[in-house]
Amino acid sequence: MRNKILVILMLLISSQAQSSIIGNDVIDRVSVDGATYINFVDTTLMFTEDSVIESWDIWVRQGRENAAFALQIYRATSNANEFMLIAENMFSSGAGTFGLVNLAIANGNQIQAQAGDFVGWWFGGDKGVFEYDANSSDQVNWKYESTSPTGSVNVGDTVVMASGQRREYSISANARAVPEPSFIALFALGIIGLTLSARKK
Repeated sequence: MRNKILVILMLLISSQAQSSIIGNDVIDRVSVDGATYINFVDTTLMFTEDSVIESWDIWVRQGRENAAFALQIYRATSNANEFMLIAENMFSSGAGTFGLVNLAIANGNQIQAQAGDFVGWWFGGDKGVFEYDANSSDQVNWKYESTSPTGSVNVGDTVVMASGQRREYSISANARAVPEPSFIALFALGIIGLTLSARKK
C-alpha cells in the first residue's frame, strides 16, 4: 500500500512540474532593430500560470552576437499601456554566437513570473540582437530610454509603452510551472501518511 501511495505522489509531482514554452518560433527572420536603449513588451506572449524561467531561446543576428541586452518579465498596471518591470536576465557581453542560441539560467538567477505577466526585453547601445518579422499577429510595444545609465528602467520601475507595431520576434522562454500551495499541502500530508504507516509497521 505504501508503495502505491508513493507512486501516486510521484505522479502528482511530475504533473505539477511540467515545462512550457512562452514565445514564438525561434527562427531566422527578416529584420533586426536598429534602435538603441529601448524597452519592449510583447502583450501576446503572456504566461498562463505561475512559472520559473529556466532558459531562453533567441535567434541572434550575425554581427550582433556581442551586444548587450536583457530578457525581461513585465506586469501590466491599472493604467493604460503602463507596465512594471518585474525581473530580468542581463547579458552584458551578449550570447557570444549567432543563430539559434539557448541561454540557460543558473538556479539563483531564474525569474519567477505570475500568470498574466508578459515577455519583454531591452536592447542597449549596440542596437537590436534578435530578429523579427513585421506585420505579424503579435502586438509589441516599446519605449525609448535615456542613453545615460541613470535613465534606464530598473526592476520595480513602471514604464508607459504607448508606441508599437505588429511584430513577431524570435524569442521564447522555457519555463517550469510553480506548484500551487494546495498541491504542496497535499504532498506534505502524503509524506506524513507514509511516515505514520511505516511507524505502525
